[in-house]
Amino acid sequence: MITEVELVDFLSHRDTSVAFGPGMNVIVGPNGAGKSSIVDAITFALFGRHTRRVNRSIVRHGAPSGLARVTFESSGRTLRATRKIKGGVATPILEEASGEAWENIAAGERRQMGESTTREIESAVGMNFERMQIASIIRQGELSRIIHESPKDFKTRINDIAGISDMDVAEGQMADLLAGFRAGIRERHGHDDTHLPSVRSALAEARAGAEGAEGDIRRLGAERDGARAVVIVAPREWAEG
Repeated sequence: MITEVELVDFLSHRDTSVAFGPGMNVIVGPNGAGKSSIVDAITFALFGRHTRRVNRSIVRHGAPSGLARVTFESSGRTLRATRKIKGGVATPILEEASGEAWENIAAGERRQMGESTTREIESAVGMNFERMQIASIIRQGELSRIIHESPKDFKTRINDIAGISDMDVAEGQMADLLAGFRAGIRERHGHDDTHLPSVRSALAEARAGAEGAEGDIRRLGAERDGARAVVIVAPREWAEG
């Protein structure tokens, strides 16, 4: 939950702080008062994204730099995402409350080194910019478009919000991986797990055949022992006669 948004030399705001409480919060004001700028400050602080053309345009006219900061709570943690912009370059910082101080968790965007403050924020928030746009932000004129979407497009929107689309992609990737794994097993052993029913049936037949063969072996062994007894006893009978 977002608890506070701060804007310093950001769009039309010189120094503004907006606190949010539990439940519904409503921001009212005439056109041009800077209501939409608060939404831009939220998405910019969290994800480095906004609705303006370039980063330079979000710095208040005449100011050398600007800042947007969002304080929010997630999984029992109080976090603060700040993005400072100067000369069109944005610098992100993510901090966590530690007592009365703030502890730096991540800063900067060195993606080539596997370091990304934005990814850390996305993980903490539980969504990225695209999903927040779908699930949490409805700009002027968008509500009517959403209401009149086709059933297919509306289903896609709901799937994106719920994360089902990501699951569908993961399922497809797992299917490809499983197909490759099965192909390797077939190449090595001549069959895979899809052949288990027929393999089990063949194994049962083989076991039945083996059990039958064991019975035949026991029977033949008994006949052999009987034949030996006849061979041994017969000469004695002849000798006695």
